[in-house]
Amino acid sequence: MEYNPIIYYDNDAQKIKCIYKKIKFSKVGFLYDYHKYAELNILSNLNYSTDLQIITEEPSFIKLAQNEFKSNYILNIYLYPKENNNLENKNIQYSFDLVLLKNSNKLFNINCLINIQFSKLYINLSCKEYQLIYDEKEKLFKFKDMEYLLENEEINIKCFSEIGSVDIKPKINLISDKGSNTANRPDLIITNNNILFIIKSNNQNESRLNFRANIFFTNEFCITVMFNTKVKKIDFKLLGYDYNKNKYISEN
Repeated sequence: MEYNPIIYYDNDAQKIKCIYKKIKFSKVGFLYDYHKYAELNILSNLNYSTDLQIITEEPSFIKLAQNEFKSNYILNIYLYPKENNNLENKNIQYSFDLVLLKNSNKLFNINCLINIQFSKLYINLSCKEYQLIYDEKEKLFKFKDMEYLLENEEINIKCFSEIGSVDIKPKINLISDKGSNTANRPDLIITNNNILFIIKSNNQNESRLNFRANIFFTNEFCITVMFNTKVKKIDFKLLGYDYNKNKYISEN
């Protein structure tokens, strides 16, 4: 379906119609997103409101945002696929009838065919600046040979999927170790498939950075990266050579 379906009143035919004879909705998702919903939007071009009814054999699959199809309004239909963790890939198909009513009289009926394709989500992580290694015991990623970081140093973590060109927009939850972390919270810049950590220290010349970055790709699928290292503050001092004193001196 290229465009959102529009339901309107045909003055010539003197009846309600839809721009499609049948509403077909397709969506690609991941198995980890089973608890989430897909959203079907139907636009009303009617100049009056009607009641709504859904006729389906799977009532738990469909939820209406409102029970009224308002004039010049967008109807939101939320589609909840059933969970089945035993399958690597799954195509889910549902069919239901959307009925418009007025004073219990049926004005219009259209069939909706839903096709949702789920695939297993695989994510690879890579870091430009340091090598990432996976700790099987702690079930998280660590940085190899990260002895210390400099203030304002940038760490880039790239996320990409094995199933093709997928736009990944993760959410990040930073949890610091309150007992040992003395550095300030890093700044985060999240773009498509990339997470940029900008390291911050504090007013001390050296501080300790100890936190876990929980990277959520869905509400249930999370990869953790641990930062545990020193942060050194960069102290710039401009020196000039004084030929009269035969030594380098500062501005002061």
